[in-house]
Amino acid sequence: MRVAILGGTGFIGSHLTRLLVQDGVDVTVVSRHPKVGAVGKGRGMVEYARWNGSSVQELIPIVEKADGVVNLVGEGIADKRWTPERKQAILKSRVDAASALCSAIQQADSKPDVVVQASAIGYYGYKYERKDRIEADEFSEVGTGFLAEVCKQWEDAILPLEDVVARLVIVRTGIVLGFGGGFLGKQLPLFKLGLGGSIGKGVQPFSWIHIDDEVGAILHLLRSRESSGVYNLVAPNPCSYSSFVKTLGGVLHRPALLAIPIWAVKLLFGEEMANEVIVGGKIVVPRRLLESGYSFKYPLLQDALTMIVKKD
Repeated sequence: MRVAILGGTGFIGSHLTRLLVQDGVDVTVVSRHPKVGAVGKGRGMVEYARWNGSSVQELIPIVEKADGVVNLVGEGIADKRWTPERKQAILKSRVDAASALCSAIQQADSKPDVVVQASAIGYYGYKYERKDRIEADEFSEVGTGFLAEVCKQWEDAILPLEDVVARLVIVRTGIVLGFGGGFLGKQLPLFKLGLGGSIGKGVQPFSWIHIDDEVGAILHLLRSRESSGVYNLVAPNPCSYSSFVKTLGGVLHRPALLAIPIWAVKLLFGEEMANEVIVGGKIVVPRRLLESGYSFKYPLLQDALTMIVKKD
């Protein structure tokens, strides 16, 4: 089996490459700036291909050689303050890549059997009412806000492939926790110094997933011939942000008593970005992923954070 990973040099893509190689899968890492590097030992082989993120013609020979394609391309959501230009880059990078992949596969003489398209739980919106505790599963409606609109357009761009490939899978990913990047990349140094703490009262939902389960679930969905449609890639035990803070502080044996006022967060990031990325959130559950037979390696936050800290 050969799998092409678009955006394969990022945090999720690099972990996925290592797992696939260990599982005996041949991988084509597709990136604007492919860097040949160690991917660990395994029976699979790795090759690298350059792609500018939008060219259909560059992509056709890549997808023609692949049995499966995983598209992870997209500018970082929380890397920079949301200026109008940044918001356009976040949207355009995702829609352009998904549209190009869709067109390339439609035009390819030999087509992959399965396509896994990244999305995010931002699809469900960010407004949260503590009193109702409503959980979002894969059948929940699209929410409101910038990220919900981005996810909707992102997914819509790939949907024509439902009639072209045997299986189209869309994975809506939560907050990915792992060593060396993702959400914890910026958080761990602060918590180690005893500077961790909640934002506001910390009641906002924290729907997370360990990086090993993120890539493990993608491999599971690539392999499972019965799997198609939308899957939430989140652990089965979401928590509040204050619970995350308390658990991480406990694992590190550091105090995490600071409380950052919401007004300060909005001043720093702007109200829209603060509301959608930091202050708001949804309780999201992996209903279809569990029904598909996937078994989580880290269903509990305590175990996930303990393993991550051990690697540090």
